[in-house]
Amino acid sequence: MIPLIDIGMDVHKGEPYSISGQVVVSMPGKPCLKCLGFIRDKDLDEEGRRYGEAGGNPQVIWSNGVLASTAVGIFIQLLAPWCQIIPGSAFLGYDGDRFTLEHDTRFAVAANRKCEHFASIGDLGDPFWKP
Repeated sequence: MIPLIDIGMDVHKGEPYSISGQVVVSMPGKPCLKCLGFIRDKDLDEEGRRYGEAGGNPQVIWSNGVLASTAVGIFIQLLAPWCQIIPGSAFLGYDGDRFTLEHDTRFAVAANRKCEHFASIGDLGDPFWKP
C-alpha cells in the first residue's frame, strides 16, 4: 500500500558514451514494474552481464540530479498536490544526450490495467513493516 517511485540511469558504452535513464511510478492497486514492462526476467540477466561495461565509475551527477528532482516533484505532488495532475503509474524516459524527459508512450496501455501479480491486499506485504 506504499507508492513506489523508482529512478535509475545508465551510461552506455560506445563512441561517444551515451546516457539514458528513467523515473517509474507504481501506485498501490495499479500496475507494478513488471506490468509496466520495466522489469523483465530476460533483461535482468542481460543487465547483470553488462553491468560496469562503461567503466568502474560511470555516475554522472547532472543526469542523476534530473532524475532525483523529478522523483521528488512526483512525491510532493502525491503529498500536497500543487496542480491538477494526479500521478498514477507512469514511466518517464530520460535521454541524457538530448537532455529530455518524456512520458514513454509504450507504457500508456499498461498503465490502465490492473496488476496481475497481486491478487489481494495480502499480496502487497506488511504495510506496517513488521519483521
